Amino acid sequence: MNKTITLRVAEAYHRDVGRGIARLSQDMIRDLGLEGGGVVEIQGKKTTYAVAWSTSPKDAPEVVRIDGDLRSNLGVGIDDRVSLKKSEARPAKRIVVAPTTRTRLIGGPQYLIRVLLGRPIVKGEQLRVEMISSSLGFVVVSTAPKGPVVVTAETEIRILKETLEEMAI
Repeated sequence: MNKTITLRVAEAYHRDVGRGIARLSQDMIRDLGLEGGGVVEIQGKKTTYAVAWSTSPKDAPEVVRIDGDLRSNLGVGIDDRVSLKKSEARPAKRIVVAPTTRTRLIGGPQYLIRVLLGRPIVKGEQLRVEMISSSLGFVVVSTAPKGPVVVTAETEIRILKETLEEMAI
């Protein structure tokens, strides 16, 4: 049986922002049966996945550090409580994303692979990709296989031309 723990949400370290990382104490990583870099399922109002890395020994053990993108995907804020448990994510064969605003990104799939490499992704997740002078938003429309997947160098990423809103019309 998978053990579940409940932790209080804290702000991510600046270096982890946009990388899909959840920082937990070494004891919590051990309790969940995770190796450093294992995938953890996080449940708030919604569910998402992240890579579990250990936090600073100075941090309180009852805290999980996640960035604003993960908090948004979970529907939670700082100091809210979330449940975490060990999860498995298979290598992604294909990921289809839709932009949140009309955009044209030259070399987009290759750029997204570099940015998302090693990161767990799930259908419905919102992704923010930082560019030199701005950021672009995408929503994961589908993954193959279904369920949580991890982006690899072999993953095919397809960027739809239509925004999610335009697809619904």
